[in-house]
Amino acid sequence: MEFIFLIVGFVFLVKGADFFVDGAARIADFFKIPPAIIGLTIIGFGTSAPELAVNLNAAIKGSTGIVLGNVIGSSIFNILIVLGVIAIIKPLSVSGDILKGDFPFLLVSTVSLMLLSVVINPSGVMILSKLDSILLLFLFCIFFYRTINFALKSRTNSETEEYNKKDKGILKNGFITVLGLVGVVLGGNAVVDNSVIIARNFGVSDRIIGLTIVAIGTSLPELVTSLTAIKKQESEMAIGNIIGSNIFNILLVLGLSSLLKPLTITWSSGIDIIVLMGITVLTYFFCLKNAEISRIEGFTLIMVYVFYSGIFLI
Repeated sequence: MEFIFLIVGFVFLVKGADFFVDGAARIADFFKIPPAIIGLTIIGFGTSAPELAVNLNAAIKGSTGIVLGNVIGSSIFNILIVLGVIAIIKPLSVSGDILKGDFPFLLVSTVSLMLLSVVINPSGVMILSKLDSILLLFLFCIFFYRTINFALKSRTNSETEEYNKKDKGILKNGFITVLGLVGVVLGGNAVVDNSVIIARNFGVSDRIIGLTIVAIGTSLPELVTSLTAIKKQESEMAIGNIIGSNIFNILLVLGLSSLLKPLTITWSSGIDIIVLMGITVLTYFFCLKNAEISRIEGFTLIMVYVFYSGIFLI
């Protein structure tokens, strides 16, 4: 029965991503908003919904290890595997706005997390306190305000007359987007839950399940949505999705989680945060070289993940 639910979950995930990207792209076109902005906001938040739901529940129950492992592991997977895979399929062009604004903000977010959790600890214990969570959430508010403000400025003045003619169209596309998001979230959850059951039936340990199935499973929405965006020639939306999702994960998901319950950082989690910082810098360097992530660089990102996972699983 779990195999059937697993297949159904993949169907929901793939078709949901298809609807999600289609609806979001049409909304972007209607409001004259760059696709990258839609990727950073609607799609970035939507594909981070599973991490948010899982982590808030884990924080309430006091399972801080799950909170950190989910967010950091998912963010690492997003950069190394999701960006790596889509760059191999098609080299990713990176716009000037992303290079000058959004990617640097991701770097600031990651550095802030590293400083707050690993470096600046007056008590001598690595922890994300409630004060730290307020600082992360404040940064998120700045990011959200900046992104929305940029989106409003990017709209043309000639669009007003078109709005009245397309009211039904925007409602339909809004419904398609929400329907797609529901499919992505439900499908992703079904894939993770049933994969865990199947793995346990084959005697796979919880540790291996957590490091592989759960980490990869919570990033399936980002992977499938980004692949769908590439297929539909929406490369800016794809990279916007990854950057937006990681910013949401670090600032909003960890911010809200540590606000509910301070998160103690283990040495292994601290190393993971430093790794996340390093690969974010590496990917930004790739983008700066030729304003794109090439196939070779995509392959390099995947190899870094293989190397990292090999060491971590030993």
